[in-house]
Amino acid sequence: MKRSGYLLLLIIILSTPLFSDDKLYHEITAQLLVKDRQKASENLSDWAEAQGGYFTIRSLDRLTLRIPDTSLKELKDLLEKESEEILDLSQNAFDLRENILMSQSYLDAREELLARNMEYLDKSDFEGTLTLEMEIRRLMQEIDSLRGVLRKYDNDTKYARVDLNISFKNQTLPEGRDSRFDWINEVDFFYYINSPSELSGGMGNGPSLPLPEGFALADKKPWFQALSPEAVHLRLKEVKNYPEQNESFWKKALFTHLEGLGYIPLDNDRSLSLDDKAPFQIKSWGVPLGRKDYIYITGLRMNKDKIEILEIAGEAEYVRSYF
Repeated sequence: MKRSGYLLLLIIILSTPLFSDDKLYHEITAQLLVKDRQKASENLSDWAEAQGGYFTIRSLDRLTLRIPDTSLKELKDLLEKESEEILDLSQNAFDLRENILMSQSYLDAREELLARNMEYLDKSDFEGTLTLEMEIRRLMQEIDSLRGVLRKYDNDTKYARVDLNISFKNQTLPEGRDSRFDWINEVDFFYYINSPSELSGGMGNGPSLPLPEGFALADKKPWFQALSPEAVHLRLKEVKNYPEQNESFWKKALFTHLEGLGYIPLDNDRSLSLDDKAPFQIKSWGVPLGRKDYIYITGLRMNKDKIEILEIAGEAEYVRSYF
């Protein structure tokens, strides 16, 4: 490499500013309980970007943000808004001055040695020039590495790190009081999702539906059951309308019971049509199971003197894709 080329690189190296005046690095960790982990994660990421920050990790249960220090004051208010409960929140500040000064001292020494070698370059013979060029390259690599460390420290002093663990609102469903109606007590996600469903070509003697697209018939007599390749369960059963009440009464009784047990409502009551008969009046519930989010859809409709009860359950992303 020619001496003019080395001089240009040396000028660039020595003239680039390294870090800001503030030497504090802020780190925030929190554990949140939310109704919808995906929505909360997206909202927090969008807010960070609007503040001039960014996210480094975003998954269903973990979010890591880098936000300007000036946004720290707003962060707690936002976390309270996006969560049902903040289980844990801690903030620490680290003074990076000693780390920066030590790295800067190493850098200054390397740059001084580099400048000295540059002075010897024109005075050396061929063999000496080769040796000096190898030493110059080594020094420049060390200088680049040290400047990278200092740039990281500079980024740390400008952007706080926020680590969030995001969980469903309730990790277990509390024990609730039994309903006065036996069939309502039997509408239960945990029992249903763990019930064996073996694929079959047969059908029970109860009510039936046209198979939803992508589903196969499952053998669970006497009720109609279907299963998707992603293990989304669908079941339709019926009970006698006793004591005789209308659809509005039974829907309120079922949904109130499930909410009282701790199931998390994900939407308002809505209608779902699966055949050419009357639509089902349904509600979607969020349920935690292990490290995954599940959706449990429950609904009903009246059919003469019977109540037809619909249950759909599976991992959230797959249930949403079908229903």
